[in-house]
Amino acid sequence: MRKEILKVGTMLLLAAGLSMSCSDNDEHETQQVRVLRNNGVFVLTSGNSETFAKGALSYYDYATQTASTLDSLITAGGVFLSRRTCDAVVYGSRLYVVVSTENTIYVRDVKSGRMLTSFSTTDLMGTSNGFAPRRITAAQGNVYVSTQAGYVAAIDTVGYQIVRTYQAGSFPEGISVTGSKLYVANSDDGRHQSPSISVIDLVTGTATTITHENIRHPQEVAAIGNAIYYLDLGTLDESGSRQSDNGVYRIEGDSIVKVVDATGMAVGNYTYKNETTVRIYTYNKPLGTDFAEYWYYDANTRETMYFTSIEDAEPAAIAVDPLSEEVFIAFNQVNRPSIWDPPVPDYTKGGFVNIYNVNGGTEKATFSCGIRPVVFAFYVGVKYVEV
Repeated sequence: MRKEILKVGTMLLLAAGLSMSCSDNDEHETQQVRVLRNNGVFVLTSGNSETFAKGALSYYDYATQTASTLDSLITAGGVFLSRRTCDAVVYGSRLYVVVSTENTIYVRDVKSGRMLTSFSTTDLMGTSNGFAPRRITAAQGNVYVSTQAGYVAAIDTVGYQIVRTYQAGSFPEGISVTGSKLYVANSDDGRHQSPSISVIDLVTGTATTITHENIRHPQEVAAIGNAIYYLDLGTLDESGSRQSDNGVYRIEGDSIVKVVDATGMAVGNYTYKNETTVRIYTYNKPLGTDFAEYWYYDANTRETMYFTSIEDAEPAAIAVDPLSEEVFIAFNQVNRPSIWDPPVPDYTKGGFVNIYNVNGGTEKATFSCGIRPVVFAFYVGVKYVEV
């Protein structure tokens, strides 16, 4: 979190030519503190190519507690967001959206709603290296984009030029930056031939590749303390209808163990009585099962606890607000032909998002979004508070 910056409000009085004695007015001086605040959250949805339903970008405003669809992004550049819309992140005052089928990153001003620009990963990285961008994160003045070709590009957020290109592994998906290290989940596209986790030094470009029998189809990755945690989708049976070995795994030294069954994960802080711990919130709905489960794993105590439950919905994305620490879970609608039949996802209807309080997993609010929600991007702004 950024350090707070103090600004002396009495400078305005001095500029107006008012004379005052320090000894007489010190107790009446005011200061303005620059603090972070929650503005809202974007929800990216991928649509349904089978029914020609377009992907969409929804925005939920915290102040008004209302959600709206931002049509200007959907038709940006003459294209619509398809099922290959993969990821999004807010960095500063800009929203970056990855559209894999277009090899393009769209850039939008989050305050005015104006489309600023777009850039092609194949133009920047070359056709072979920049093909099919997948995931995006931001840190240290750059956005980092993974591509199916096995690379991660650091792109500056001023001129949108390549700062450096890093060699990752086979079909990289989720990426994260902690300190001077870049962590990459190399999914191998689920082929189970060369999946791995890459740890890349951002300064030297040196990469350490971690392989193990428990790394099968990694999707997300995060460094917490001295350990690395990753979400693995596991394996499918021969019919492709039943999923196993899916979960969140912990890498610590030479040890890799599963800490919780999961098909989705999000990392966030949890603060209680001025003490902050790190939690991994999860949902688990593998193929071949009828209902989802929701748990969290405490990275400090290494305990797994029940979080919440919801019936007749298909979890699709999960995230944690970095300031409020509330948990956001996006769902697909489902159909249930009869009370004896299991719920079936309905990809012809728009999804919805539930907001949960971290204490007890109670639902605080809900709002609608587009078809097949993919990812959340939180818009954290600043405000000045007099103290």
